[in-house]
This record gives sequence, C-alpha cells and structure tokens, in this order.
Amino acid sequence: MIKKINQAASILGLVLCAVLAYGFWKAGLFDSKEALTSCISRFGWAGPAVFITFQAVQVVIPILPGGLGCLAGVILFGVWKGFWYNYIGICAGSMAAFAIARACGRPLLESVFPAKMIEKYDRWMGSGSRDAKWFEWLIFIAVAAVRGHHPAVQTGVHCAVQPGLDRSCAKFAGSLEVNAMRTVHIYSGSLALVSKSGVGQAAKHQRAALESVGVHIVTDWDCRAEVVHINTVLPVSLWAARHARRRGQKVIWYGHSTEKDFRNSFTGSNLLAPLFKQWLRLCYNQADLIITPTPYSAKELAGYRLRPTIVPLSNGVDTRFFAPNPASRSILREKYRLAADKSVVISVGHYMQRKGILDFIALARKMPQVQFLWFGYTDPHLVPHNVKAAMADAPENLRFPGFLSQAELRTAYCGADAFLFCSYEETEGIVILEALACATPTLVRDIPAYRGWLRDSVNVHTYRTTQDLPTRLQALLQHKLPDTAAAARQTAEERALPRIGAQLLELYKTL
Repeated sequence: MIKKINQAASILGLVLCAVLAYGFWKAGLFDSKEALTSCISRFGWAGPAVFITFQAVQVVIPILPGGLGCLAGVILFGVWKGFWYNYIGICAGSMAAFAIARACGRPLLESVFPAKMIEKYDRWMGSGSRDAKWFEWLIFIAVAAVRGHHPAVQTGVHCAVQPGLDRSCAKFAGSLEVNAMRTVHIYSGSLALVSKSGVGQAAKHQRAALESVGVHIVTDWDCRAEVVHINTVLPVSLWAARHARRRGQKVIWYGHSTEKDFRNSFTGSNLLAPLFKQWLRLCYNQADLIITPTPYSAKELAGYRLRPTIVPLSNGVDTRFFAPNPASRSILREKYRLAADKSVVISVGHYMQRKGILDFIALARKMPQVQFLWFGYTDPHLVPHNVKAAMADAPENLRFPGFLSQAELRTAYCGADAFLFCSYEETEGIVILEALACATPTLVRDIPAYRGWLRDSVNVHTYRTTQDLPTRLQALLQHKLPDTAAAARQTAEERALPRIGAQLLELYKTL
C-alpha cells in the first residue's frame, strides 16, 4: 500500500512539474533568463520557500532527477542563492528521510522495496564486507580524479593566446614531427547532429584541408592516429577526448562555440548560457590544443581561463568549388520563379534571433520591391516563439526555402544580387567565406568577430545599426558602393583549404 502511495505521489508530482513547465513555455518565460527571474521575483519570499520545500519533498518522494532541481535553483536564483536554497532543501529532506526511517524502521523499508533487493544490499553493505570497502575506495578515487583534473590544481605549462604560431609553447606537450604525421582522426560520433550547421561544415573542411596536403583521415578508433580532432561539445565529445588521451593520442578541440554565440539562439538558451560556459571549460580543458576561427573568438576563450594553448585559425573555404558563375543568375530566378527585373537578396543560417532573422524579416517588409530569400533549417521545437511568429507573418517578398545542398547554395550565392548577413555574434561565419569566394556583393553587420579580416568598402560592405541597413542595402543594389569582388575573392583564397591544411601541419609540431 505504502509503495503504491509513493509511486502515485511521484507520478502526480511529475505531472504537476510538466504542466507548470508547459505553462512557463507557453508564456514565453523560457525565452530569456530575465523574463523567468522577473516572474519568480514577483512572489517575494514565497518563491524561495516553494523551491526549498520542493527540494525537501523530492528527497523523500522522488519526482525529478536531483540534478535538474539543483540546476533549476542556480538558474532561478543565481549561483550563491541557488546553492544555499538547494543545500537547505536537500538537508531538510534528508533529515526528514532519516526521521521517517528511525520512526518507522525496517517495516517501512520492506513495504516499499522487494525483499530480494533489501537482502542484496544488506550483504553488499554489511559491516566490514569487502564490497563496502571497495565502495568507499571508489568514492575516494572519483573525488581525487575530479580534483586532479581541475585546472586549478593541475600542473603543466600554460601558454597565452597568440595571433600566430608561437613555437615557444611547443615544450608543453611532446614532439610529434610533421614528417611522421600520417593519420588524423576526425571524431564523427556526434557530427550527424550538426550536419546542417557551420560546425558540421567545418569538420568537412578539416578533412578536405588535410587530405589536400597528404594526411590520411580516419573516423573510427580501430585505426591508430596521432591526433584526434573534436568539433562538438556534446557529452560524447567529452568521452572521446578522454578516450583519446588514455590511448596516448593528442587532442585538438575546435572552439566553435562560446557563451556569447550560444545566447539568443534556441528556446531556453539564455537561461542555460552561464552553465554552458562552464561546460565549455570542462570540454576544452581536455584538449592539448584549442583551435578557434578568429582572433576575436580566441580572445573570448582566453577569458575562460583555459589550460591549453589557444590558436586562431580560419575554418577555411573550398575556393575551387565556391567560385563566380554568371550563369547562376538565371538559374536561381527560374528555380524560385523570381522576376528577372527584381533584385534578389539572400541570407543563410539557422532560424535564430542571434542570426538577425528578425531584422531580415523587418527589412523585407520595408523593401517590397526586392525579393528576399533565407536559406537554412532549424528544428521547430528549438525556434523561439517570437521568431516563429515573425516568420509566420513574413511579407510576400520573403521566402524560407529551407536547407540547401552545397551545389544549390553555390548557385544561390552566384545568382543573388547581394548576400546579407545580419548576425549579432559569430566566431567567424563560414557562409561569409563562401559568399566572398563566389565574389557575391556582401553586406554584414559591423561586429568584433569581423575586425581585422573584413574591411568596409574593400572586401565587404558593413552597416552599424538596423536603421542604417535599408539605406546601405539600397545603395549596394544600385551599385553606388565600391566594387568588392576582386578583394572578396582574394580574402577567400587566403583561406583556401590547402593553405589551412598546411597551417594545421605546422600546428602539429607544437603537440
């Protein structure tokens, strides 16, 4: 009877949590941390009290995994308050559980759990048993291992961020010679999940770049490789890094992600951003070398206090594939049934606020005489409500054709009158490199990631504010701005895949 009551209480609690979460989601409270914390703050002292009570109750009656409750506390109340509210609630629940056990004794235990399970744990944890001692030692070893891998207690050489290849940092890791480098493992265990993103494209570029300079690429663990490349930051990626290190292989982790470019991306991303930063630190610290696309992203990662060396190196672009083709103009217009006398402006990216999709939609409404196309795809469950609503209410001169193959994308670049990239935050932007390689007139927002390699009125055109955007784009379409085609193509050639491959070989010398 007691067992059934406990199960029913757990199910009821889970249902109530699901209903509450759905209500928060419908109200748009998961779109930003500010919206959620503002809502909670309206309840005053009742907010923390309810949370502490919930944490205490679920120690006795399991509702959610304990880690989710702790995570919610940090998100709702901040690091320190969240810690103490979690601590108070869990301690109160633990004392209640001990009190119930002391008062009700073994009969309560036997009413909840099967007799065979109780007998098993009695034997396993019996006083002085070998299993109990092993359990104690395993806990000790696990704690020691975590402390030993923490950057604050780990020894070794820490090298500063560098704009180029600082060979003085080579002493921290051994002596792989370029001449001996024959095989590189590009870890593919999680790449299928990001195949339609810039990260997936970057991994393909690495393969092509290295193969162009004679390096053999493998994607499985059976083939021995000197270096392992990791591009994602999923849990399996962390496992891959640790597995490689146990095998004596060097790990290069590509720093495609930062906390800043995680924000304003998916539903709930702003809430999770601080925790995502800590996760990035955990992942990147498993590497022997971190490569990130630009000096800007290298500077950002330097603020994470990472142990490995951080080196900026472009993702590169296939300049043999992405190249100007005047015939694409008519092909693009025929495929999408566009008027020959209308200017066509395209953009490429996920359906994210960070990518500037809301600005793109608003611009299309202001310029009805221009045809706008946004190519890309994002899982609808991850698209924030405000972005979904804006896309559903988009003007007639704006279309969302979805994800394109590389060949179709090349046709779009070469056939468009302009490539517009409204992104607020990037580590580089592979689509910009592709547009430059096709010599497509390109207009981008002036953001720090582009400084140093993209120059206004030289290889691209830039705008500073959303208010400036219509005027700048109109001037570009009317050919009132300087021609950037030659310089754009040159910028892409400087980041051609064979050059990236040669620079990777140089970087292997530091491992």
